[in-house]
Amino acid sequence: MDEKRVDCLDLLTFQDMLDKLRKTDDKILFELNTALPSESFSSNMDKGEKCRSIYKELLTMRVKRMSLIQHCVDENQANISRLRKEKSPITDIRSAQNTLRVIRSEMDVESIVNDRSEKAVHDRCRTFL
Repeated sequence: MDEKRVDCLDLLTFQDMLDKLRKTDDKILFELNTALPSESFSSNMDKGEKCRSIYKELLTMRVKRMSLIQHCVDENQANISRLRKEKSPITDIRSAQNTLRVIRSEMDVESIVNDRSEKAVHDRCRTFL
């Protein structure tokens, strides 16, 4: 899952990689519920370690996603500049601009995903982190 190998000019490839990188965040509530069972089932479990492990994984995936988004923004900006220098047809330039716009909008989505995951971890792990 190397974000540097993603074809950022292909929007579907970018979105597919981003979806894969968001799996951890999408399953955070399930992960927390299975990792931190109720009091009656958790007598020999180190909840603090589980919380730290889950949180560390979330942070790692967050960095990878932001790196992917920024890499693709940079690559698409360079592509637009190249298209303009080469005097490419306006339809090609507009298509590249639309791709860039969608990729930039993923930064807003990323903020929402991060807030939701942070809230879930905080609600379940606030005494351990």
